Amino acid sequence: MPNELKKSRKWLHFLPKTIGLLILVFLLWKVGWQKPAQHLRTLGISTFIVLFLLNFPHIMFKALRWKLLLKHCGSDVPISKAYWSYFAGIAVGIVTPGRAGEIFRAFYVVDKKTSSASALATVVVDRLFDLGFLLSVSFISAIIYTGTSKVITAAAALIISGTVVAAFFMLKKSFITKISCKFGVKPESLDVFINSFRNSFRHSWLSVILTFCAYSVMNYQVWLIAAKAGMNISFISMFLLFGLANTFALLPVSISGLGTREAALGYLFTLAGFSAAAGVSVAFSFFLLVAVPVTLTGVVSLFLLKSQKETSSQLHP
Repeated sequence: MPNELKKSRKWLHFLPKTIGLLILVFLLWKVGWQKPAQHLRTLGISTFIVLFLLNFPHIMFKALRWKLLLKHCGSDVPISKAYWSYFAGIAVGIVTPGRAGEIFRAFYVVDKKTSSASALATVVVDRLFDLGFLLSVSFISAIIYTGTSKVITAAAALIISGTVVAAFFMLKKSFITKISCKFGVKPESLDVFINSFRNSFRHSWLSVILTFCAYSVMNYQVWLIAAKAGMNISFISMFLLFGLANTFALLPVSISGLGTREAALGYLFTLAGFSAAAGVSVAFSFFLLVAVPVTLTGVVSLFLLKSQKETSSQLHP
C-alpha cells in the first residue's frame, strides 16, 4: 500500500502540469498549427546554430554566479563542475517532481570543503536572484505596457513591494529555517545552512550583474527569433515582454513553462501592438530552439559528470 500511495502522489504531482499542455494545444488550434511552423522555416539553419551556441554563455553566466556564491561559503568548486552541474540540474528538474533538479545540482559540488547543507543554501540563493530579477523586470513591463490598467499596475506594485518586504526578512533565522526544511536539510546541519545562506549574499551587486548578463543573452535569443521572422520589435521591448511572460511561466501548471509562456506572451504582444499569434509563435519557437537544446545538453552533462565521478573514484579509492 505505501508503494502504491507513493506512485499515486507522483501522478498527482504531474497532473497539474498537463494544464500547460492543454493551454498550448488550445492556442495552437486558435492561431493555426501552420503559423509556428512557418515561423520556424523563416529562421533558417544559420539562426538555429547561433541560437544553440548562445546557450553556452547564457548558462556560463549563471554558473559563474553560482560559483561566486559557493566561494563566499568557503568552497573552491572548479567552474567546469559548476557549469556542467548547472546544465544537468536543468535537465533533471524538468523530468522530476518538486525541487529534485536543484538538489541534484547541489550534491554534485559537495566535497571536503563544501557540505551538502552549504551547497543547498547556495542553490536557494541562486534561485532567489533569478526570481528577484524576473519580478523586477515584470514590474517595469507591467507599468509600461498596461497603460491605465490600475488593477494590473496595482498587482505589479504589490508583487514588488512584497519582494522588498521578503528581502528585509531574508536574513532572519526563522525565515531561513523554513526554507531549509523545504529542501530537506537535517536539523544538525541547520546552522551550516543558515551561515552559508547569509554569506551567499555578500557582494550581491556582482551576482546581480551576472544575472543581468545571463538574461540579456537569453532575451537576445528571443529577440533574434522574432527579428529573423520579420517582426519590428526592439531588444528592450522584447526583454521586458518576455521577462513578464517568463514570470507567468513559473506557475506550477506546466512543464518548463510550456503553454503558460505562450499564452502570456501572446496576450502581452497584443498590448505592444503585435498579434497574439506572433507572441505564441515566438514563445513556442523559444521552447523548441532554446529550452529543448538546453535540456538535451543537460542530459549529456549527466553522463560527463558520472564519468568524472567514476574517474575520481578510481584515482582516489
